[in-house]
Amino acid sequence: MSNLQDLLGGLLGGGGQGQGRGGGGAGMAAMAAVAAPLVIKFLQGGGLNKLLGGMQEKGMGDKADSWVGTGENKPITPQELQQVVPQQEIDQIAQQTGASPEQTADALAQALPQVVNQVSPNGQLPDQAQLDQMLGQMVPQQQ
Repeated sequence: MSNLQDLLGGLLGGGGQGQGRGGGGAGMAAMAAVAAPLVIKFLQGGGLNKLLGGMQEKGMGDKADSWVGTGENKPITPQELQQVVPQQEIDQIAQQTGASPEQTADALAQALPQVVNQVSPNGQLPDQAQLDQMLGQMVPQQQ
């Protein structure tokens, strides 16, 4: 998938858990439209490098390397993700999207390997400016 908004929409809507907000496809699409820019903002400006560095520090370097490398992406669990992503970041995305922190952590755990893989197609991350530009192109511009 090339569009982070579509990916997050599928992940946030595909958990099978009740939303408590009426759910529905339109609600999930709106939630994904809000979540995608927040995830990109989190990853831009060095956030992705902090995430990957945190994974290295927590003993998950093999997973981080697999996302950047050209082979298969190793999965990360929501619990592992919460070891490297500050809870306040997860809570902020959850609050702004209307998802629970658990749903948000789950969606991020499923989306991040794919996002990192997409911005490192040759097995290497581009420089920060190129990375930020690539991440920005993953979310449709809203005017």
